[in-house]
Amino acid sequence: MLGALAAQFLGGALSESLRIRRRTRELAAQHTPTVGGTTTPARLKEAKIQFGVYAGQLLQISLGAAYQALQELKSTGLMANASRNTIPNDIYQRLTESAEVNARARKYNLIK
Repeated sequence: MLGALAAQFLGGALSESLRIRRRTRELAAQHTPTVGGTTTPARLKEAKIQFGVYAGQLLQISLGAAYQALQELKSTGLMANASRNTIPNDIYQRLTESAEVNARARKYNLIK
């Protein structure tokens, strides 16, 4: 159950379903904390946390990069400086799981 983004329990009393959902959220919060940008992997290990989520920091960094690129485009008409921070295509493909998405699309005859 841990790691599930959503769970639905059919049947049973509504109060039981709510109790299960609440407990699932509690367990997820204990085992998958959102950590700050200054929290090191060594500190997580010391606290016996196996997996920490740096989602907020990554979002702020990516939005900051996009904002800087748009500001550069607005002021110069180009994104010359911002484009220096792009990632190689092979890494982009892995991060977006392009091969896996294409394989599923072929499996279900959505693309050739």
